Amino acid sequence: MTLKKLKRGITEIYYGNSDLVYYPAIGLIIRATGHEFKCLVIQFIPNCVTEILKQLKDVDTYFFNARKSDDITMIITHAIDRMISRDYDIILLDGLLDCLDLIDNETLLELIKKRPFDVELVLTGKTDELPKSIYNSVELITMVTKNDNFPNNS
Repeated sequence: MTLKKLKRGITEIYYGNSDLVYYPAIGLIIRATGHEFKCLVIQFIPNCVTEILKQLKDVDTYFFNARKSDDITMIITHAIDRMISRDYDIILLDGLLDCLDLIDNETLLELIKKRPFDVELVLTGKTDELPKSIYNSVELITMVTKNDNFPNNS
């Protein structure tokens, strides 16, 4: 199978105070692999989509727990190296925004600025607000909220 190459990527952010923030990015990864794009997922914090990620066969995945022992700077450096290598079309840093208290704004901005033109970078995490400094550095920011008016069918 010959994998496609992305012609133009963007930086996307999905954030909010609900576990739902993780699902749009997972859907993006599943659709992208179905269209033969090469995807990498680095999960910073175990969350509600960890088991889904473990089942994806055509996606390279790395699992960390940045809150316990893993060095978040080392994980971000690994992500930057993979991004610059252009080995992947789409890189999802799942749960990175859950760790905003562990990283400084300069590190986050460096990560975003080093994205090559033909690589898509997706950041997710549960947080009520983003650092103001990144608003002018990304193409798409989506705040995900749970609709409390939707009837619960469970």
